[in-house]
Amino acid sequence: MLQHRGGNVFIWTLLWLMLVMGVLPMFIDTAVLMERHQALVDAMDSALLAVQSQHGPANEAESLFMTDLESELPQMPLRTMSFLDEKGTLTATVQMTVALPIIAGPWNMVTTQGSVSIT
Repeated sequence: MLQHRGGNVFIWTLLWLMLVMGVLPMFIDTAVLMERHQALVDAMDSALLAVQSQHGPANEAESLFMTDLESELPQMPLRTMSFLDEKGTLTATVQMTVALPIIAGPWNMVTTQGSVSIT
C-alpha cells in the first residue's frame, strides 16, 4: 500500500470520507429548511396583502388567508397557530412540516413556524 508521512493514505481517505458523509447531510437539510421557511414567510406576506386589499368581513379574513396560502404552497402541511385582525393590523403565525431530503439521524421531518404582521 501507499505510504505517506502521516500514515496510510487509504486510512486517511476513509476517515475524510466518513467525516464528509457525516457532516454534509446536515448542511443540505439545513439549506432546504431555510429555503422552505423563506418560501413560507414570502407566501404569508403575499396572502396577508391579499386579505388586506379585499377588506372583507373580519370573520372571513382567516379562511381567505389560508385559502391564498394553500394555493401558493400546494401539498404542504400547514396549520394556523394564530390569526389576529386588530385595528388595521393583520398578524398571522403558521406552522409547516418540512420533509428533509436526507435523513440525518432520527430526523426526517422538521416543523418550522413563520410569523408575519402587516399594518
